[in-house]
Amino acid sequence: MQAQEKEFWLINIQTDEKTLVKDSVSAVKFLDSLTQNNYYLTELRNVKKEANRTEIYFDTGKNFNEANVKLTEEIAKNLHLKQEFFTKNLDSLKKEINASYRARGFTFNRVKSKFLGMQQNIPHIEI
Repeated sequence: MQAQEKEFWLINIQTDEKTLVKDSVSAVKFLDSLTQNNYYLTELRNVKKEANRTEIYFDTGKNFNEANVKLTEEIAKNLHLKQEFFTKNLDSLKKEINASYRARGFTFNRVKSKFLGMQQNIPHIEI
């Protein structure tokens, strides 16, 4: 007798995109991977179990690669940027800062960011 295979469906309630994964561990890994893509506030909204099918409904929330940025005075001066501004691509900005310091001879540098809170539903980040 062959055991029934269980299906785990992940359903994004914003896009109605459905993803089939092989087991509950894969479902958890999928949801955890969303933080790697800047969806830090993903919320589980509902879980429905029916026989051999589990549907996991989630809301990714806002993509937090967009942010209001506050630079240190030194970084702003070195890069000829304002000390506070909005960016649509925080990852790209951090790479740009890293490349600038590397070009100036700082071979081992790491660009750290600190979450300062939300301002008008946009994350405020200090670099």
